[in-house]
Amino acid sequence: MGIQKTVFGSVAEKKNYDKLSRQWGDKYYIYHNLPFLQVLNTEGISLELTYRQLEYIKKTSIDYIFCDNEGKPLIALDFDGMLQGFNVGLDYHKSQSHPSLDKEKEKNRENGFKLKLRIAHDSSFPLFIVGSKEFKDFSTGISLTIVDAIIGEILASKAFNNNLLEPIPDFKDILEKTGLSETLYDEFIDIYEDETGEIILDYNEVGKWVWRDWKCYLRRKTNLETNPIDAKIKELRDCLAEYIVKDKSANTIIIDRQGELINNNIEAEYLRNHLMFDHSFNPPNSNLDFAIYLEVKCSINTEKFGLIESTASCPNFKSIEFRALSLLEKVAELVVLTKISKKVDKT
Repeated sequence: MGIQKTVFGSVAEKKNYDKLSRQWGDKYYIYHNLPFLQVLNTEGISLELTYRQLEYIKKTSIDYIFCDNEGKPLIALDFDGMLQGFNVGLDYHKSQSHPSLDKEKEKNRENGFKLKLRIAHDSSFPLFIVGSKEFKDFSTGISLTIVDAIIGEILASKAFNNNLLEPIPDFKDILEKTGLSETLYDEFIDIYEDETGEIILDYNEVGKWVWRDWKCYLRRKTNLETNPIDAKIKELRDCLAEYIVKDKSANTIIIDRQGELINNNIEAEYLRNHLMFDHSFNPPNSNLDFAIYLEVKCSINTEKFGLIESTASCPNFKSIEFRALSLLEKVAELVVLTKISKKVDKT
């Protein structure tokens, strides 16, 4: 009997927790190693659990859990330091073996991760399996990671959806914030009486496009307030505006488990804009749902330094209201902007 030296399972597990706390601890409660059933329960799931599965769920835990001020779970991460695994939707993929695990133990570990993912999916809860690569800083001077990008996208999406529940703003306010003249107000609104004589204001076809522009504005605003990746990109773009002569171009490369190229040269911004409001979007002939890895190449042309390029890659993470593709373009752009910033500092 005695006191454990640490509550963390490994040095890496503690290091990752410290990084999460530094980046997110001022806005969210971050818990470590909570019992699984303290975060999720098995009510309403489509899977009928066996006795063995139920016993496993009672004993297992989740490594990192983000909660709001009321203690409600928002997103969770399981760190697979032994096999460096990750999830693509409900599928688990290991990246290596571990000397302490034979094939049977590896299989049990895989089945455990899959069961957690299945219950989280049925509960509409974002749970991700990540390895050490996802906790690695993008580059020297950028203390942000793929994990931060995932968390930022999820939390920004939740904040955006909550904002949509707020009372709809005055339509003239929408026109002002989306850059349209208030004099066009009548062109976007149909006014009529319903059967009770109540006056009804409704968006016509043109007005619906303006409403979509409002949602895009609101999404960008929410991203800047919630996602540190978006905030850092804006900060760098504002500082480097005089050096950038042509806006970015970014393309997505889709790779399968064997490293074979599935598709190339798909415009990343085109995909991200579709995924902003439709998380099930799949571009024609892209085989995106079959991808295991994604890579985005971003290029920005500068007057003084020429064309600056960089790539960003990660597993094809998928979860409720989330696709990894929605973050990679941002990560690649951030790395390019950082390169430009370093060149400017040297001049």
